[in-house]
Amino acid sequence: MPEFPNEHDEARLLSASSESSKPTEEFSDQLGETPPASDDDEFRIAAGDNTPASAWDAAIQKQLDRELEHGTKFVPVEMAEEPIRFSLRETLILTACTAFLFALFRLMSPAYFAGMLGLLTFFWLVAMSMFRPQKSIFQVGWWVLLTVYLIASVVAMVQR
Repeated sequence: MPEFPNEHDEARLLSASSESSKPTEEFSDQLGETPPASDDDEFRIAAGDNTPASAWDAAIQKQLDRELEHGTKFVPVEMAEEPIRFSLRETLILTACTAFLFALFRLMSPAYFAGMLGLLTFFWLVAMSMFRPQKSIFQVGWWVLLTVYLIASVVAMVQR
């Protein structure tokens, strides 16, 4: 992490920067790079090929890249996801529906049951694509339905 001057050194640093336009060793960071020579360099626009505007910017970019490679505490806003939440009532309703589907499995032949579940899974997917429900229990329900469909399909193939 770069070392920054404390407030006691402020007057000395101001006089040193007015004496010469070259950066001093006091501003060197851990990577051995120095900040820009004048304040105008900080506000310089980077070139079109995404090269940093100054050595100071390059040092900061290297530090950020190093932190991102080794696992960082910073999470981009786009990647932060809202946790999946559903109530106990919704979970019990989903469990009851799944139990009802397995009860139908005992009453019907496996081939017809797998075909019926395949159509139901497809129509549920179309409905979710069209209406985009806000509650995540509908997505979990679709995955449960897909899993039951796959189980029924395997059983239907094995019994043939």
